[in-house]
Amino acid sequence: MKWPAGLMALGGLAVCSPLPAQVPHEHGVASLDVMVGGDLLELRLRAPLQSLAGLETPPRTDKQRQAVRRMATTLHDANALFEPTAAAGCGNAAVTLSAEVLAPALLAAPGAAAAADVRAPAGAPAARKPAPPAHADLEAQVTFRCAK
Repeated sequence: MKWPAGLMALGGLAVCSPLPAQVPHEHGVASLDVMVGGDLLELRLRAPLQSLAGLETPPRTDKQRQAVRRMATTLHDANALFEPTAAAGCGNAAVTLSAEVLAPALLAAPGAAAAADVRAPAGAPAARKPAPPAHADLEAQVTFRCAK
């Protein structure tokens, strides 16, 4: 695998067998689960949002929204982040990103349908939502389909 400089903040990634999805939240620590079955290679990255985008709350400024979009663009380019062995014949990866405190439009792949403005319209009443978690994580699911 090759990692772009922007993701070097992930620090100590651990490759492990499939484990329960819940791991303790710790800044600077990410987990990477690797699953191989049939013709699929699946990677599941879970990392503190702070470590990837520099925030753990819904972005409030354009600068914060841009940081989230840059992070999402980098993660959607899974073929540049993860390089399965050429002998496996893996094709383009499908990527899904999610974070409890981020609007899905911020995590959309570049070139996806035009994302709606993720800010509330001026003067709009605030919707009653549960309080966001104190520490937010990002989860990325990457699936490669492989010939061998």
